[in-house]
Amino acid sequence: MQENRNETELCYIDEEQIVPNPLNHFSVEGIEEMAGSLRSYGIVTPLTVIGPYGDGTFRLIAGERRLTAFRKLKEQGETEDGKLPCYVIGTAEMPETEQELLIEVSNVDTRDIQNKQMHYMKIVRLIKELVDREGLSKRKEMQLRKNYMRCSERYARFYNQVFENDNPELTRMVEDNTISISRAGRIAGLPDDLQELAIRDVQAGQPQDEVVERYSKEHTRRVESAAVPAAKALEAPAEPDLPNRTMPDLPDFPEAGQQVSQQPGPEAPPSMADPIREPEADGGEEDLDAMWEELGVDAFHSEALALDTTQTLNTYQTRRGVSGEEELDTVLAWCGKIRKAAALTEAEWEAVEACRKVVEKFCGI
Repeated sequence: MQENRNETELCYIDEEQIVPNPLNHFSVEGIEEMAGSLRSYGIVTPLTVIGPYGDGTFRLIAGERRLTAFRKLKEQGETEDGKLPCYVIGTAEMPETEQELLIEVSNVDTRDIQNKQMHYMKIVRLIKELVDREGLSKRKEMQLRKNYMRCSERYARFYNQVFENDNPELTRMVEDNTISISRAGRIAGLPDDLQELAIRDVQAGQPQDEVVERYSKEHTRRVESAAVPAAKALEAPAEPDLPNRTMPDLPDFPEAGQQVSQQPGPEAPPSMADPIREPEADGGEEDLDAMWEELGVDAFHSEALALDTTQTLNTYQTRRGVSGEEELDTVLAWCGKIRKAAALTEAEWEAVEACRKVVEKFCGI
């Protein structure tokens, strides 16, 4: 991956040295309209190219419609031979996967594409191919998605979730625009059996929102049902019943000056040789990760996102007696664990990014 591609260089390149990119599969349309614009204003936005190649040519990344319209005007004698303004964003060694990614993003940005979901799924696939080929980190993958997915972070996660889920039928439905990416993202977070049922019902023509809501609630019910025994297992052992110890009758004490007879006293109270077992001391609150593990939920998987977290956490904390101070201890413990980690997952990078924003807000860094 060429790290210097953002260091663009504006050059004027002879039109004959610029060649179309064989990786560009978008149709070239609206040439007459573009030619009319060039007659009036010339090329306002420079072309985007990489190169030079060994034969001195530059390969197009963006601007094939402008180049085609310019050549049409040239054939008609309406423009003189000349050099075209171009941004050179990489060398001839740029990997084809990266070229294809840049072409896809450029066309999605500039064209009135009816089915953008199909193209966004392709962008996700190309990013994954680039990450795998280059051995890039999760943090770099997130940055690539941020740079190339021209949609909200939430929707970018939906696309990534559908791709990672690797359900061919759900992916096809997204690419065919049969289902919106927001609904597909929620379905992708369900267990396999509920996914299949949801896909079946959507394909049968049932209202998609009702389908997603129905199976999301079923999934939440399962998770919360699993949480109850897990929480009970964490409760401290009940305090044992104390033995029923009856105090012996006390003798009448003599009045002052009265002689006391040496009568045998009452029987000694029951032996205290066996101490009463004290309840085991609380071993400390588990951190948030441990809590999700006890509930059988991946904290950063969509099933956790689908859960009514406020209610579940409140219930859990009530059972466990978690205070606000202990919650802060949980955050600090997580930070300590992350500092020792050799690598972070995508979800952990998102959490780190959230922490960075907090630091920026209060520390002005």
